Amino acid sequence: MDDRRDAVLAIYSRVTDFNYNAKVGPFQILAMTATQGCMHPRTTKYMSELVKIGPKGEGGPLAFEMFSLPPLVRYLYMYGNCLSPENVASIKKSITSSRVNLNAHGTLNHAIMQISSWYLIAQYFPDIIWTTSDGEQITSPEVMERLKDKLSARTESFYQNGYAEQSSPTYAMVNFFPLLNMIDFGRDAQLRQSSEREAILILALLKANSFHGRLVPPLTRHTHPQTIAQDARALAAIPAVTQHVLWFYFGEPQYGRFDLQNKREPYYVAMLALSKWSAPFSAAVFTQPYVATINTPAFAIWGNPTSREIYGRHFMAENFVIGGGNSVLEPGGYNEDTDAFGIIYRTQKSFGLIDCYHPYYRSNSGDLAWESDRSSPFQEIYIGGSSGLLIFDIPDADPYIFDAKNSFYMKRNNNAASLFKVVNCRFPTLGGILEVDGSTIYYRDGNIYVALKAENGFFESRKSRNPEMIGYQNLSIKGARNAIYFTVAEAAKYGSLEAFKEYISSKMIVKTPQGYSYNDDGGDNIEVRYSAQPVDNNRMRLIPEVLKNGTRIDGGDAAVVKSPSITLEDGRLTLRCNGSEDVVLRTGVDVPRFPKPCRL
Repeated sequence: MDDRRDAVLAIYSRVTDFNYNAKVGPFQILAMTATQGCMHPRTTKYMSELVKIGPKGEGGPLAFEMFSLPPLVRYLYMYGNCLSPENVASIKKSITSSRVNLNAHGTLNHAIMQISSWYLIAQYFPDIIWTTSDGEQITSPEVMERLKDKLSARTESFYQNGYAEQSSPTYAMVNFFPLLNMIDFGRDAQLRQSSEREAILILALLKANSFHGRLVPPLTRHTHPQTIAQDARALAAIPAVTQHVLWFYFGEPQYGRFDLQNKREPYYVAMLALSKWSAPFSAAVFTQPYVATINTPAFAIWGNPTSREIYGRHFMAENFVIGGGNSVLEPGGYNEDTDAFGIIYRTQKSFGLIDCYHPYYRSNSGDLAWESDRSSPFQEIYIGGSSGLLIFDIPDADPYIFDAKNSFYMKRNNNAASLFKVVNCRFPTLGGILEVDGSTIYYRDGNIYVALKAENGFFESRKSRNPEMIGYQNLSIKGARNAIYFTVAEAAKYGSLEAFKEYISSKMIVKTPQGYSYNDDGGDNIEVRYSAQPVDNNRMRLIPEVLKNGTRIDGGDAAVVKSPSITLEDGRLTLRCNGSEDVVLRTGVDVPRFPKPCRL
């Protein structure tokens, strides 16, 4: 890992300027100071002004930015000697002359950035008096005591339920790096242990739900494309920064210098590189295919009760993975950044991605927009090993109507009277060979074979203007109700593409009175029925009924995560090191020793 640490810091070893945006600059300054020592006085002045928040959250030359707090904390503890007495006085004055909302939450990543930072700032300045948002004056030790309870409740909730941003290509990273500050600088042994347990949990969840450094659908919350920057042209794309966590601790995906040079997101990875903490486990060599469960809860504040929202499942093979999920959701809530299905496979140079969806949540942008709404309440999935079924049941008009106050609804309201009756699928154009035969798509890229076969209709090629579609070909199939059988295989299983095509041509998708059925590779009959059931006044259960040889299969799993090496269930995280040695973590108990090495 030392080589990756060096690579992160080397990017800023000769840089002397920084971005004055308070969300970006502090991370750059950390990396610059680590490699060059204390910088120009304008740099320390900038760092000392980051907490000039004012009575309403703004004020001073810089608007308060919560993303600046974790790097400021690390700067104080590691490079506090660079600050002049005037700089230190400025920070203390900013805190003592303003009201600080110690209960601020926002999203999960907002919460941990704020409360971990306020805790450690209070620890750093034990003699100052704080004024809360309610006007109450309290000491630094009192601030720490109040925030300790919130931090502990958060960890407990994560161990019981997982967390809503655990499969976010953007925000899983932001939930992670503030914990490194608590581990490195916290003086309360109990809280330091709790922070380490949470960091291990977040890292284990990412490991369980990733394929060679790429997160596997279902994905949530800002699903920026997971790419590898082969050249400078890729710097225009917003990076999926959670990949930096996987790369830093596990070495995958194999990054080049352009990945670390991308400035469309803050340089969060500097926080990883400057921490003394290292992961207690590494990636194991792949042995055999398996099915894994990854269930994601709904958003909840602190340790408040929550419930399961996304039921995810993937089939993992050595060179490909199929991932997807179904939901219990609020149709008027934040669903527009959910990716519900995808096939990821390895190529000689990089990765390939194939995905399909019904355009709904952002449909005002058009039926070929290919924005971040890679899911629909009228789309459900069953994954049964290396094959499965996508089913679509699209009504004429939108049954989920809201008023103009609902900003999510206003991104699809133009089509409420007549929903798009189309399913879009996309395939990489570089390296792959694509063949369309009516209702069937055959695709080959190297030794990977993929087939999609619809129960009715015909696939047709259509062009999308979305820049994300560069390098992809879109294939659409029209109709309100349909089922698409999908399967992925390696060439060795069939011997030739022609033999694979012959097998697929014999595969029948049958429309039943209540759904669609097919026979799987083992000869079992699988029937999948679209199901939409109200759970309460706001939520719908959108999980298909699945029958195997006429007997209903339970669509859920009690565990939050279940894979051969990682299980999270009943508040216990079990990590199976080296295929045989179990390490169990739970809240309220010290982090146990891990065998060395521990490969998952």
